[in-house]
Amino acid sequence: MKLYIFTLDHLSTVQKGIQAAHVVAELMNDDSHPEHDRDVTEWATDHKTIIMVKGGNHESMIRLLGQAQNQNLPHAYFVEDARTLGGLLTAVAILVRPNDYYTSTGLVNQIQHAQMVVV
Repeated sequence: MKLYIFTLDHLSTVQKGIQAAHVVAELMNDDSHPEHDRDVTEWATDHKTIIMVKGGNHESMIRLLGQAQNQNLPHAYFVEDARTLGGLLTAVAILVRPNDYYTSTGLVNQIQHAQMVVV
């Protein structure tokens, strides 16, 4: 299992790392998808692999989040408050499980070929 974290392109490297920490916290505290709890716990206990990926602009991040929701992939997102960054969606985390490589359409393929963030 791998956790792919997409962050806004225009953030600095340090900001991307902070947003990644925020979205991992959101993933671990999310109770809205109990069907994903076991997978998230397994990732956090046994795998811990995080891949930072360029998320593009705000619009592309919203589109990515929508795709993760539509495909029912374990995911989380982080939105900064209006005072800090104007309510921007700054990070999306998507947990890709082994079976997702075979059963999910487009999005997992897109994730595998996304450009990683160089830090």
